[in-house]
Amino acid sequence: MRVKNLDFSHYPTFPNNLHKLFHNVLYIHIDRLLFILSLYIIIPYKVFINEYIIHQNKRKGSVILKSEMNGTSLINLSNIKKSFITAAGNFDALKGINLEVKQGELIAVVGKSGSGKSTLMNMIAGIDKPSSGEIMIGDKKVHTMSENQISKWRGITVGVVFQFFQLLPTLTVIENVMLPMDFCKTYPLSKRKDRALDLLRQVGIEDQAYKFPTALSGGQQQRTAIARALANNPSIILADEPTGNLDTATANDVFDIFNILVSNSKTVIIVTHDQDIANRCSRTIKLTDGLIA
Repeated sequence: MRVKNLDFSHYPTFPNNLHKLFHNVLYIHIDRLLFILSLYIIIPYKVFINEYIIHQNKRKGSVILKSEMNGTSLINLSNIKKSFITAAGNFDALKGINLEVKQGELIAVVGKSGSGKSTLMNMIAGIDKPSSGEIMIGDKKVHTMSENQISKWRGITVGVVFQFFQLLPTLTVIENVMLPMDFCKTYPLSKRKDRALDLLRQVGIEDQAYKFPTALSGGQQQRTAIARALANNPSIILADEPTGNLDTATANDVFDIFNILVSNSKTVIIVTHDQDIANRCSRTIKLTDGLIA
């Protein structure tokens, strides 16, 4: 049987049309696939990695500030002024302070009584607010924060060491060190005791952990105060006359602790009248009548 020659010219070119259709659909689906991948996989993965890095660094120590990650200034004070109303009229404690502090610095703040040293420290710690000017700590505008916000921020960012220790006499040494962790809940309850013991070990008084402060020497109480200041692993340590009530040998031991903290990337600012201590700091800021001299 002879087969006739068939003419397909009047039929549509299905292979070419299908190829174009498949080509277009493929590109549309690739675009959609990339969008879905970025939305549900890539972006969440990057967020997870960033959060994981932050979490790990919090476990290691200080709160991670942007300044710590990119090497820029940690503390920036711009034209800070502070006035108090007294019976004699207005008193200008700070008259336009401009100050930049980088992470890892060990700074001494010196000056006569009434020169503004304690007021300056209160500005940095967020204990008091300026009458005018701006305070940037890392990426935080401290001068704009509410009291509640400042309290939470200060608890994990700033550790304060006082001249007269300010330890609670009814709590043991280890309980004093654990107290900031209890307030801020930066560590699980089950880990706070071990952390407190580790801090006491770092300052050399682990064997005094279960004594009350009154049973300790002045140097031991100041070491306890330093351990307490480090409880929440803050980035900044502010010390107001930390060696003022200590003998020379004990003062040197306390200063050595501050040096170790700086070597671990803490920023330490010390208010002192002791010129020997000031000379051992990497930088000295002298205040005179509310101004940096």
